[in-house]
Amino acid sequence: MAVAVIREPFVLVDNSLGLATSLLWTLKSRLAGALVLNCCGFFTEEYLDSVAHQKLAEIFRRRAEDQRKLDRDIDAVGDTIICIMLAGTSDLMAEVEQEWKEAARSADEEFWRLSNAHYDWFPRERTEAMSGLPKLQLEATLAASSHGPTVVMTESMRNLSRLLPKSNLAHIPNSKCWWELENPKFVIRELVALMGRLQSLK
Repeated sequence: MAVAVIREPFVLVDNSLGLATSLLWTLKSRLAGALVLNCCGFFTEEYLDSVAHQKLAEIFRRRAEDQRKLDRDIDAVGDTIICIMLAGTSDLMAEVEQEWKEAARSADEEFWRLSNAHYDWFPRERTEAMSGLPKLQLEATLAASSHGPTVVMTESMRNLSRLLPKSNLAHIPNSKCWWELENPKFVIRELVALMGRLQSLK
């Protein structure tokens, strides 16, 4: 197996929706900068103790429960996911929905276990992974989808920006979550701009 050699310091592009964002701190000595896309589920302690968070956690619990059913309704699950993740044109949404449902019908249980795990981890795990982290002086761009959910995504990105005081916040136009389908050119431009900013600091 070939091993890729990464020149250091390098720029990390984090597209994990918050699952791996804490790696910025683990890899800090090796990083020149970072582009973080749609970090979700990074809440304040006050929000974790709120009634609103209890309601959010219940919503995710029910979604995981629906997907664990052996007779899961692929059409209903697909409709929910496309509505949550995509803000494209009706034609794009219809095309993606059809492709997703076809793939889901042939998916094995490992796919559904991972999907369920996202729902299980969302209410607290991502916050706990980053709680107590010190501020990180790293050049970064934090890009959030313009139509993303306010508390789940937009506020999470603002919370992250407080830990990254040298970061810039940007919004991906005409995007809800799946920027890869909705506006990839904008994200590429932000990455190029970040690389230019880092070059000018040398």
